[in-house]
Amino acid sequence: MSRPVMRPSFWLTLGLAPERAVERFESGLARGDYPVVAQRAGLHMTVTVSPALRHFWSPWMNLEFSHHDPQAPPTDTSDVVEDAVAAASGGASTTVHARFSPAPSIWTGFMLAYVALGTLTFFALMYAAAQWMLESSPTMLWAALGFAVAWAGLWWVSWVGQRLAYDQMMLLREVLEKEFGR
Repeated sequence: MSRPVMRPSFWLTLGLAPERAVERFESGLARGDYPVVAQRAGLHMTVTVSPALRHFWSPWMNLEFSHHDPQAPPTDTSDVVEDAVAAASGGASTTVHARFSPAPSIWTGFMLAYVALGTLTFFALMYAAAQWMLESSPTMLWAALGFAVAWAGLWWVSWVGQRLAYDQMMLLREVLEKEFGR
């Protein structure tokens, strides 16, 4: 990861029907000796590291299995080959959208903090504008600057957390790719 990304994601294209792909991945996790736990709800799965390895920044990988649209542009060169194989065999094709995020409670807390800081910055700027229009010193600009610095600090903390979770993110991705023969 060369640059920080909010909730990094990637896509895989498989030559299986979505239902079959989910079942194959689920049975592979049960059969394999992976340090991960998974939950399934229809064509959606959430995979995270086992509780023994979990820490504050441990990632969760959310998987969405959906029917592949062959008209969509390929996400990488392997998609083109697999699309051709699936089309030639007349079989179904699945797109797996994998997205990493922190634990839902942490994600919610960070988003709430971002929204709160954005709202506070907005109102501080409005108050400063009112001070300026009344021809007094817009001292609330200092508060707006403080909120903006806090927002930047929060972004930096989330970037550091993503760096600390990188090894576990790669572990989760490797498990997914190993089960589908990548």
